[in-house]
Amino acid sequence: AGEEVHDRHDALVTATLAGILVTLLALATTASPVVAADAELGLTTEEVAPGVERVLSDGVHEIDGRWVEMGRDGSVWLTEERRFAELGGDTVLEWGPGRTSGILLDVAPDGTVWVVEDTPGKPVVKIRSFDGERWTTHRRALSDSVEGWAIDIDAHGTVWAAWPDGETRDPQRSSVVASLDEGGWQLLERRLPGRALIDLLVTDDGEVWALQLAGPPLRFSDGEWRPPTVDEVAAGDDGFAELSLTDDLAGSVGRDGTVWLIHRGVPGPQEALGDADAILRFDGEAWTGWSLPSELAVGGSVTVAPDGTAWIRHDWPEEASGLYHFDGTELEAYLPGSHVLGEPRVTAGGSVWVVSESNERRPERTTLRIAPEAAGAAREASGSAP
Repeated sequence: AGEEVHDRHDALVTATLAGILVTLLALATTASPVVAADAELGLTTEEVAPGVERVLSDGVHEIDGRWVEMGRDGSVWLTEERRFAELGGDTVLEWGPGRTSGILLDVAPDGTVWVVEDTPGKPVVKIRSFDGERWTTHRRALSDSVEGWAIDIDAHGTVWAAWPDGETRDPQRSSVVASLDEGGWQLLERRLPGRALIDLLVTDDGEVWALQLAGPPLRFSDGEWRPPTVDEVAAGDDGFAELSLTDDLAGSVGRDGTVWLIHRGVPGPQEALGDADAILRFDGEAWTGWSLPSELAVGGSVTVAPDGTAWIRHDWPEEASGLYHFDGTELEAYLPGSHVLGEPRVTAGGSVWVVSESNERRPERTTLRIAPEAAGAAREASGSAP
């Protein structure tokens, strides 16, 4: 009997201590932001909304308010004007004062870092690689900046690049697209026509796409650059109207070949072009279209995530600014009232990185990461993002 009483006493004490601990944790949580460390990247973060974290540091580098880039190998990099640092790693690339003002970066599957860099005061742009020990220059051309240049690495490690035609200083001119092998740069059959090139992407199946400042993405096929052909579109909802593709659209392509387009109708005498506003997806087999939600009726650019869903950056009008996620079923709003600067970066695991600027008299920039499990949580969140 004595032992039984003793056991009950111990159980009561344990339960009481556990209750006190839970209460203290709850008070600590409500009194200050949740701070968590990411095991893989060593991040310190604050939760600012369900599934949305403000990223403060990786234990070595201050991240908050700064940009990140993704490598083809899955690495995440903190980018500064003259410094690139691998998060969770020990690779730091630095350029001395006055050496460069613009840098494009990608990382091959074998870890080799590739950059396109320009030099202020000198009309020279170089494509270089860093193998962990030394730098190698693969192309040097006359140009004032990296505008109009692009670099991408395919799943097999082949490097693809684009640069203005004829080494011109005008980024609006046609671009040359080429791949690099042991024999040097191998040009594609034709040059990318007009419009300002903003990015180059090679899908996992080896298709080469060029993304433009305006107009649809272009795919290189049979020696020509062609926009995606939209036909036999299946309605994703009852409000969708049949339409023909026009130039009044924005779009992007994912590594898996998924194409997303935002089409804005052109009412007036050109009735054949269609006057419907729609968002369209090509999944590799067929097109599906939905009526464009009113939140996106004015502007927006698309980033395709590894899972084939769309992240849409919207910056005007002010009350509709923020970041949206569309998976073909629901439109989720994130960071309402904040200006998302640049395109979001989506990791292979589904985390979304953005730099956001608050809509205040003295705007503050923050680096934010949206967790993959945040889908659905945005509907329950209220208020504006920091």
